[in-house]
Amino acid sequence: MNAPAVRVVIVGRGIAAAMAATHLVRSLPAHAASISVVATAGATTNPFGDIEASLPGFTRWNARFGIDENELVRQGCLSFSLGVAYSGWSTEGQTSFQPFGEIGSTLEGVAFHQIAERLRQAGLPVRLSDYSVAAMAAQAGRFAYPSADPRTPLSHLDYGFHVDQARYARLLLDRAASLGLMLPAPALRDVLLTSDGAIAGLLLEDGTQVEGDLFIDASEVTSSLIAKACASSWISWSKWLPCNRTVTANRTTDVSPAPYAHVVAEASGWRRIVPAQNRLAETIAFCGDDRPALADDLDAPGVEHHFEQGRLNAAWVGNCIVIGQAAMVLEPTAPFGLELLHRSLDRLAALFPESTPTHAERGEFNRHFAEEADRARDFVIARYLLGGKQGPWWERFKQLPSPPELAYKLALFRSRGRISLLDGDLLEEADWAGLFDAQGERARRYDALADTIPVARLELQLSRMRQAMISAIAPLPLHGEFLAAIVRKQAA
Repeated sequence: MNAPAVRVVIVGRGIAAAMAATHLVRSLPAHAASISVVATAGATTNPFGDIEASLPGFTRWNARFGIDENELVRQGCLSFSLGVAYSGWSTEGQTSFQPFGEIGSTLEGVAFHQIAERLRQAGLPVRLSDYSVAAMAAQAGRFAYPSADPRTPLSHLDYGFHVDQARYARLLLDRAASLGLMLPAPALRDVLLTSDGAIAGLLLEDGTQVEGDLFIDASEVTSSLIAKACASSWISWSKWLPCNRTVTANRTTDVSPAPYAHVVAEASGWRRIVPAQNRLAETIAFCGDDRPALADDLDAPGVEHHFEQGRLNAAWVGNCIVIGQAAMVLEPTAPFGLELLHRSLDRLAALFPESTPTHAERGEFNRHFAEEADRARDFVIARYLLGGKQGPWWERFKQLPSPPELAYKLALFRSRGRISLLDGDLLEEADWAGLFDAQGERARRYDALADTIPVARLELQLSRMRQAMISAIAPLPLHGEFLAAIVRKQAA
């Protein structure tokens, strides 16, 4: 005989709440859970802007749950992304590119970044992103779906999205409402606790009480009533990531959107531009009262936000699970937010309790949450610690010790060119190699197997590889043309 359905109450009105409702409804059998959504008061606020960039994992999340990305394009919810461009973060101040998908290819069992280091030490300049089909397509402003033909470089292409969060959340929540998940009720006013500190229910603005067994806080960072009731401590990352204020603005544009976001290191912080259909979202980040003059030069009126980067010590406490920015705040200089969110939902579905949550379920959820959050933090921190930008604000990072896991990863790479992927790493070896390469980080030694391939042969292989990529990219449509073709298909 099946246990009674667990009453799940999701609190929020933004993208985290919408994804949580979609994920659980599609993942759990109907007899296991009864799911409802309670909206928080006011509009959703994201300190990093209205348009969010994603890793390719979010693309696969949509496909898994039957969310048609072509329909999302037609609804104006998204455009496509091939990676992120970075300007001013290295000593020379040039622009680098962190692409999605493979960089180069393994040659006779030797990783491509090891081959590149062999050639560098032989006196030949090699930049890893020059051998990424995504980076080359982005530079040309072109886009297409990956090819199913393994013989073409386009089979190594991967892509993420630039997501209009409000439109995307509204689309998913409309679907939730059609399934009867949305409670037609006033917004949340307070949280009701039992004598032992568990959440008994929610008190709404009209005095209505909503009872539940498991509560998911998917509210914004500034309105996390349930997270406060859970009383989980906050672990601050401000030592390494001092930016705690942003100014965000949107502006309309007729220019075709680029298939990448752009993050610029400024004198005392950073600036991010994310293109979407017919508009750009711009975020300027800084620390304390050190507001840069460029924050006042935005083309549209800016909205100022305050935040502290870090995470909860535990995201699942008692019968409350905190997800999204209520659980962790990490600047989007690398696009981890949506990836971390859907991974938390994957884990919740896998550990979903049949009745009262056990210590084991909570412990496993919190272990993965902490590992993934900290590894994402390390990737973001590494760009600061290895950066060569000059100026008083940036000098502080040269004196900071790395978090232990990042220090270990750096030491191994500097010694042997090897990259150790740790528990919770969200990215692959090639992604870390691309970051180190862009920041000018070089290994003292490389894989000895690389010496078994003559330099002349390696040069020839790389030349052929790059030419094959150029030939594959040349006929691709411009990103704007690709989007327009999807929209026209609906009209036809």
